[in-house]
Amino acid sequence: MEILEDNDFQILIWDKEFQMMHAVWKTESENMTEEQYKTEVMSQVDWTLQNKAKRFLVDARKSNFVVNVEISDWSNTQYSSMQKYVKKSAIIRSSDSVANLSIELTTEEKPVTFPVHFFENETEAREWLLSV
Repeated sequence: MEILEDNDFQILIWDKEFQMMHAVWKTESENMTEEQYKTEVMSQVDWTLQNKAKRFLVDARKSNFVVNVEISDWSNTQYSSMQKYVKKSAIIRSSDSVANLSIELTTEEKPVTFPVHFFENETEAREWLLSV
């Protein structure tokens, strides 16, 4: 595994063996501005496309950033561009119920063509992502 980015808000990890991009949101992400959030999402998308990742794992357990409707629409448009390579995505839920709701609404409002499932822990998420 290779760490591609590690900043105040997230860590982006490329797992070449499993062709998986792994985004780990940090606690500090709660304090992001909308512009900072957009920058972080664009990094996720850019690295995913650059590596032609087939799987996308998002660890949102430490994220308490609440995505409003406008940002949700924007995020969906960005994540949709990953459909060229990504076959499935797993999201590990945040401990914050409001942040969880905003993440779930983001994926439901304008769904991407690949399956997105929510999990409580990383083991279950990885097992699902690696299953056929």
